[in-house]
Amino acid sequence: MNTEQEYITKKTLVIMKNRIDELIDFLGFKKENPFGLHESSKKIAYHQRNFSAMLEGRDADITPICTEIVPSIRCNLNCPSCTYRQNGSKELAKKAIEEGIVNGLMSEEVFDSVVSGLKSLDVKSAIITGGGEPSVNPKYIQFMKKLENSGISFALYSNATRTGRDAYKILGLNPEFIRLSLNSGDSTTHSLMYGAYNLFRVVVENIIKVGKAKQAIRGCKTTLGLGFIMGPRNSASWQLESIKKTLERITNETGCGVDYAAFRPEVQYFRKDPKTGRNGICKEHANAELFRALPARIEEAIKEPIEKLGIDVLIAKDGFDYLSQPYKDGPNIAAPWSVSINYDGKLHLASEGNGNPDYCASSEAAESIENAWNSLKKAEIIARLASKPSEQGHIPNFPHYKLMTTNSLLLAIRDKFGTFSPEEVRTFYKSIDISNPPKHVNFI
Repeated sequence: MNTEQEYITKKTLVIMKNRIDELIDFLGFKKENPFGLHESSKKIAYHQRNFSAMLEGRDADITPICTEIVPSIRCNLNCPSCTYRQNGSKELAKKAIEEGIVNGLMSEEVFDSVVSGLKSLDVKSAIITGGGEPSVNPKYIQFMKKLENSGISFALYSNATRTGRDAYKILGLNPEFIRLSLNSGDSTTHSLMYGAYNLFRVVVENIIKVGKAKQAIRGCKTTLGLGFIMGPRNSASWQLESIKKTLERITNETGCGVDYAAFRPEVQYFRKDPKTGRNGICKEHANAELFRALPARIEEAIKEPIEKLGIDVLIAKDGFDYLSQPYKDGPNIAAPWSVSINYDGKLHLASEGNGNPDYCASSEAAESIENAWNSLKKAEIIARLASKPSEQGHIPNFPHYKLMTTNSLLLAIRDKFGTFSPEEVRTFYKSIDISNPPKHVNFI
């Protein structure tokens, strides 16, 4: 190698090292993570196969890391802000149930097929969630047992109306986490948030039962969290005070059995057009002023006093801020990282669109998850999501959708760096330590 070639090689290596150093700094491995274990954008680099494909521009090679599974579209509550009510899937399911076409519950046969499909795609985790309320399906614990046996990490979201009686059964399966919905600190507000009366006491007692069971099981590693969706119906000062008092009670009675309380904005994803009657993406949020002020109010009224008791209080500041600004639309290249499966076994490309045909990659209920993922239909939906708003066929993003922060990071990487060569990606992974991933790394 002559002197000129050596100079070019050294210069190339310096440029490559500088790009990699910039990427490492850009990813912010050492920055504070304000929403704790829920911040999926902090987890993506730990999934080397997918992140390498993204960096190299091989988006078609990305497969889901996480999936949400809906065992039931039926629910024992009637939440006014229910995503599935907003996107029209509740109405579609109700009609099908009334006509005797479906019963609204995932069958064991369908669940087995789903798990087989997830294994074939090397999906790392599954969240048993709604839909409706998972525990309405009498097989929901059996489904979690099947996930445990399959080696797929799993978790549970529930409205906590029934979990008290099943606490030891659920925790005995070693879920990575359980998140129980509360949304209030008093009976009146609970009724407003859930469209059902006189269940607040039952829900709090069930949460306490699960917290006590967690403390009683030696070596239990399940993370137990409480979810609060905050909006105009539950954010008055006296309501924040009642939430604080309820958290104090739960902490005292469970001996700190609850690990965290997470506060997120109540999102309106869809809005019905008054002229056509059709659902469309909601392009402005009525609660912008409220959302601008809420994080600081929650921090003062709840976070500061409650964290002294040993519970983490996580506030989705980015989410509140996002919804206080004018609607932003753009390409969504994060969609393949996490998918959603409806009670009928159909695969959807956005959890907020589960049950809505526009986001469904499955051609028929009997189609396998693997075939749906490899289908032309899925590729078309992914391409439409990833297109620019000005392009024909573009599917608009939801306001504050689940993968928003992940998508923002991926798009920012593309915009700043373009694509990386395979050699650059190999060097990047030699330059970082992914041997100690964050908690719940597989739940994107």
